[in-house]
Order: sequence, then structure tokens, then C-alpha cells
Amino acid sequence: MPKCYQYTADGYYAGETEGYGILPNNATHTVPTLKKGFVPRWTGGKWEQVEDHKGKSGYVNGQPHEVKEYGPLPDGWSDTPPPPTTGELFDRLRSFRDARINSVLWMRERHSDELELGTEPTLTPEQYTALLTYIHALRDLPAQPGAPWDGGGELTPWPELPSVE
Repeated sequence: MPKCYQYTADGYYAGETEGYGILPNNATHTVPTLKKGFVPRWTGGKWEQVEDHKGKSGYVNGQPHEVKEYGPLPDGWSDTPPPPTTGELFDRLRSFRDARINSVLWMRERHSDELELGTEPTLTPEQYTALLTYIHALRDLPAQPGAPWDGGGELTPWPELPSVE
């Protein structure tokens, strides 16, 4: 039995089947060329190659986009996200800063609890002052010249955590 090659209502290759002597609807005996990155499309007389980016995710003019149809990538396409805005960098910086503050607040609270209970504080007065200075420097970081830098990454001049434990 001769093979035939079926295509969808809009002409895109759908697969191979047996002809059984009668050519089914939306089919041809012309063999399509299967080429990576393309999908064959029946034009009524021959197969043409159409770019296949269907399902690919990226950005169009900086906005997230998923390709839903066959064909070339849309104008303004990029595989890489746009650089973050200044506002987004400040949001990241504040988020990282808040995490650093939250990671040491327990020491300040313990010190206050120990003083309130009348027990010997774990931190010396110098250590407590260094801890408060550190927390204060973190809170002031977004207002420093050059902020938001890289949003809390390697370029951010983080204050150094004092040795207080």
C-alpha cells in the first residue's frame, strides 16, 4: 500500500498513514521533508518549511511571551529577560537587607530579655552597641549614594556583621 501524508485543516503536517488505495481528506502522496526547527506545511501543491518555535518562552519588547503558533519569532523577540528596573533593584535590595536584619534580631531581643529579667546579658555593652550599629547601617543602606547597586548582589557594600556571639 502506498503511504500518504496527512495535514491539518491549516496545512501543517500531521503524520503518515497507509493510503489503502483511496487518498484520505487532507492528505497527499508527496513526501514531506522533516527538518529540525521547522514544520512542513502543505500549500496545495507542495510542502513548504515553516519555522517551529511553538511553545518557546521568551520576551517580546521586554514582556514575557510564549509562542503559540508556527512561524518566525515575533518582532522584538529576546531569549533573555530585560534588565531589572531601578524599582525592582530597590525591592530586591530591601528584601535582602530585611533578611539580614531578621537574622540578627533575636540577639537584640535576647539582650533586652536578659536585662529585663535582671540576668547577666550574653552580649557585652560593646557587642550590643556593635549589633545596633550594624542593624542601623542595614536600615540606612537603601538611602546610601549608589543604591540600589545590583539589588543586593556582589556590588552591594554590605556592612560587616560584628562578632557578637
